[in-house]
Amino acid sequence: MNKSYVQENLRFLVLMTNRLYKIYKDEPILVNAMRIEVVNRKIVALLYNRGHLLGSENRSLVFKVLDHFQVWLLQFHEHRKEVLKADDTFIFERWEQAVAYPQAEIERILKDQ
Repeated sequence: MNKSYVQENLRFLVLMTNRLYKIYKDEPILVNAMRIEVVNRKIVALLYNRGHLLGSENRSLVFKVLDHFQVWLLQFHEHRKEVLKADDTFIFERWEQAVAYPQAEIERILKDQ
């Protein structure tokens, strides 16, 4: 495994989570949010397990991406306790102190090949 392997995996997962987010925005129910959660966990696992392969020059970018997804997962877990059924409405508002979606950081990681 090398840097480009991690970048291609991250690219695929980001495309998937963005696709699922659009579905969730059209129909904000628990099952759609849970689908995003599955992919976001994979992004976190990829960056924890293989982020070092992206090089020290990308370390701060990886940390910012991880910060966002870690807080997202924690917030999802908290809010998930309030919703019982898969087809229940699930409105997910980012915590005020949470890191915004790190679009620029992800683009820089993916661009650097």
